[in-house]
Amino acid sequence: MALTLEIRGWVKITSEGNVEILASGNDISIRQFIAWCRKGPANAMVAHVAITEVEEKEFENFSILR
Repeated sequence: MALTLEIRGWVKITSEGNVEILASGNDISIRQFIAWCRKGPANAMVAHVAITEVEEKEFENFSILR
């Protein structure tokens, strides 16, 4: 979804098993991305979404960190 919405940044699974995302994009795309994150992909069980605004960072793309 991040690629579809032209979101830049990264996603990773934390050691606690949570999903952490740092996302950058225009306001409309970010709002759409957050709405999608509240549902998640097929077969996902999203219990809670916490949003923290941070200083914008420059990213060239969206990547999966391991």
